[in-house]
Amino acid sequence: MPYPSRAPTRAINRRSFIAGSAALGLGGLSGCSTGRSADRLTFLVNHTNQEAQLFQQVIDRFVQSHPRLGIRVQVQNIANGAQFYTKLRTVSVTHDLPDIWYARTLDTAFNVANHWQRSLTDRIRSEPTIEVGDMWPSQVRQMSVGDQQYSLPYDFSCYAIYYNKTMFADAGIPRPDDENWTWPDLFELASAFGHRTGRRQDRWGFYFSLNDWLFDGIFRSNGGTLFSEDGTRVTVGSPNNIDTMRQFIQQLDNGNAPRSQTLGAAVDPFVSGLVAMAVNGSWASKQTRDQIGDRFDWDVLKLPKGSTGRRAVATAGGAWGISADSKNPDACWELITHLSARQQINTFISEPLRGTPGRQSSAADETRMAAKDDQPPHSFGIFAEQLRQDSYPVTYPSFWAEFETIWNNRTSALNAGARPEDVLVQVQQDSSAAARRYLSESGK
Repeated sequence: MPYPSRAPTRAINRRSFIAGSAALGLGGLSGCSTGRSADRLTFLVNHTNQEAQLFQQVIDRFVQSHPRLGIRVQVQNIANGAQFYTKLRTVSVTHDLPDIWYARTLDTAFNVANHWQRSLTDRIRSEPTIEVGDMWPSQVRQMSVGDQQYSLPYDFSCYAIYYNKTMFADAGIPRPDDENWTWPDLFELASAFGHRTGRRQDRWGFYFSLNDWLFDGIFRSNGGTLFSEDGTRVTVGSPNNIDTMRQFIQQLDNGNAPRSQTLGAAVDPFVSGLVAMAVNGSWASKQTRDQIGDRFDWDVLKLPKGSTGRRAVATAGGAWGISADSKNPDACWELITHLSARQQINTFISEPLRGTPGRQSSAADETRMAAKDDQPPHSFGIFAEQLRQDSYPVTYPSFWAEFETIWNNRTSALNAGARPEDVLVQVQQDSSAAARRYLSESGK
C-alpha cells in the first residue's frame, strides 16, 4: 500500500503535538483513554473501507475459533493518512496506543525510538512456524532496529514501469528489453511518444513522481544514497544525486515528461492515456486494472538499471506491530501470527491481486493466480522478481517523517524550474539540522 502523506513528526516524548489534533471528529477515536482491557483489543488500520471489512471478517473468524483467548477485537480504520498518524501521536500521550496497528516499515525506527512497539524477537525465535526465511530479507531489515525485529509482515511494495502496450503497438515500437535497459534508454524511448495539438502538448512519453523513497533507489543505482548506512547523516546533496536529478528534470524541460501543474492534481496520466510509460508501485496494479478496463492494453516492466550497472529497487511495506501499551500482548501475538501467515496474506493480497504480499510463498501463489486470471498486468511477477533480485536492506532513519516533509516541500520547486543542485543541497541542509535536533532530543 502506498505511503500516505502526513503531518511532520518529531520525537514524541520531547515535542508538543499539533494544536487540535485530538478533535478529529472520528467518533470513538479521540485521544481520551478508552478504558481498554485485556479482553478487548483495538486494531487500527489505514486502508479502504472494503479492506477494513475484510480484516474484521478474518479477525472475527479467528476469535470464534480461539475461544480460550476470551477476547473481542475491534477494527478501527482511518483511511486518511494524515489523520491516521495524528491519531497515533495523540493516543501515545495517554499511553493508549491501539493493541495492534498497521506499522509501516518506514516508521519502525521512529516507533522504536518513542517506545511505541514491543520487540518480537524472542517470540519469533521460539516459534519456528513464523518462518522468517519466507519473508523478504529487505522487509525483515526494515521491520528491525539493530538485532531486534518489531513486526510481522503484511505487504511489501516496490516500483516498476507501467507501459501502454496499445500505444507502443500503434507506434510500431516493440516491448523494451527491461532486463538490460538503462534510464537513458527509457528517456530516449519516451521521446518517440510526445504529441502536440497546436501549441499545447497533450501526450508525453514518461511520467514520474518526485517520491523520496523512489529516488533513494534511483540514486543508489547511480552510486548515491539519501542517508549514510547508519542512518545518522543525510547525503542527498551529493554530486551523484544532483547529476541524477538533473537527468530527470531534463525530461520535464524537453517535453518527454509532464510537469505536475500541467496535469492537475486529480489526473492519473497513465490511466488517462496521456503517457506511454509511468513509474508506479505494485500496490497500484488492481486500481489501475479497474480504472482502465478494456480501453487499452498495458503491462509492467522492470525498472531500468543505473550507471552502476545494477537495478536498485526501493522498497517499503506494511506490517503488524504490537503496542507497548497493550494489556494482552500474548493474545496480540497469536492474532498477528495468524494474520501474517501465508493463508491470510493470500486472502488479503494474493487472491485479489492487490499488491505484493509480505511472504515469498504468497508472492509465488499470487504470480500463479495472476497467470490464470488472464488480466493485466500479465507480467505481474516482475514485482516479486525485483524484490528478490534487486532490493537492498535498509532501516529508514528515525527522523524519516521530518526528512519526508522537507523533501516534499523543497522538491516541489523542481516542477517550477528550480535547479536540482540548489534544491538537493537545501534538502540536505534542512534535513541534517532536523536529524541533529531529533537525535539529540532522543538522547542519541
